[in-house]
Amino acid sequence: LSSGINAEYGETTSPHPSLRRALHKFTKRLLKEDTRAMMGTGEGAPLVCTLLHLLHRTEGKALTQLKEVILSAFQDKETEYKGYEKYGALPSVVLDSKSSFVIQALVKVMTKSELEDLYNVHFKAVVVPLCLHPVANYTVQTLLECAPSKAIALEMVSQVVGILEDLLAESATGVVVAAIKACHHHSLSCDVMGELRKAFHLPPDDSSLFFRCLMSMTTHDVLLEKIEASKKPTQSGKPRRDRFEATLVGSLLLQALFNLGKVDSLEEGVCGLSEDHIVYLSTNPQSSHAIQAFLSSLTIPLVTKHRFIKSAVFVMDKLAVSAPGSHIVDAAWKVSDEALKTSIAQVLVEKEQAVKDSKHGAIIWRNCHLKQFKTGGLKAVEDSVRRKKRKLEQFLEL
Repeated sequence: LSSGINAEYGETTSPHPSLRRALHKFTKRLLKEDTRAMMGTGEGAPLVCTLLHLLHRTEGKALTQLKEVILSAFQDKETEYKGYEKYGALPSVVLDSKSSFVIQALVKVMTKSELEDLYNVHFKAVVVPLCLHPVANYTVQTLLECAPSKAIALEMVSQVVGILEDLLAESATGVVVAAIKACHHHSLSCDVMGELRKAFHLPPDDSSLFFRCLMSMTTHDVLLEKIEASKKPTQSGKPRRDRFEATLVGSLLLQALFNLGKVDSLEEGVCGLSEDHIVYLSTNPQSSHAIQAFLSSLTIPLVTKHRFIKSAVFVMDKLAVSAPGSHIVDAAWKVSDEALKTSIAQVLVEKEQAVKDSKHGAIIWRNCHLKQFKTGGLKAVEDSVRRKKRKLEQFLEL
């Protein structure tokens, strides 16, 4: 089915008439079967999802018919989800791990008016329990992503913010990230960052540990206790290390915040990291993505990024020889000014053998043109980059 239209990658070419006819014929045949039962099977759900994406490109009545069949599933008897009786009945079709994928695909192809009706009739009263449901929360994320109006987006975000601590406790970070993106997309006035501070029990006048609280998913008071405990020597009298904890959930949340430029309350924590913590976070497969998002974000000022790089410059050789850390060095190099590039290059050149002996370090050595730096400094690097760009332009002109 997907051979004729590449819906996933955003191609906008109109499908061939023969494919359009084949899709409509296939849909007509499918609608004669028990489509609603098919939605709940591992084989049928992906087929219906693909068909929705493809028919959305053809703008025919077949799509309308398929939508109606899927929407009729909401007329089934709604179920009481154990533990959420106080919220009333939940739509059973969004609780199933297979049919929920079809509902998410449906939301993406609905018109604004259809989506408003769907939300008001079936989702408005049960957003909170759906957010906390292990399967249905993905449908809420899709609704936030495709919110048809600013009013609906604001209403949903307000409900998400109201249960922020519960969502974080259940590791439902996806809903929080979707709410943050909805605030950005619709220019909502909700102070999600302020609510996050409250959820982690941060004092209003202290942001130094906000980044660390998010990354470790630990409240401020508990984190302070751990830091104080790390200051006490071991039984043998040796000093303890202040170990920085990193979680996948915290990393995902920070990636979303950094990509949207939400860095004001986090800057002090990121730029004030010790070298040990920078090495740990940058070489950890989970937390390194958050650091990379910070350096690669188009909305975070260069001045802020440079503050972090100045703290990290003397451990660049340690980062370069690991898979996650090499991406951090690469991202830092791209946003550095001349002075910082010179400092990074000097650190890497001093550890030339160790860097070049590593597979990842060798790639950094080539990407940063350190061979040219050794012979002619940063000017030689810039000349080498210009020559390669010129060669590429000449090649493309052929």
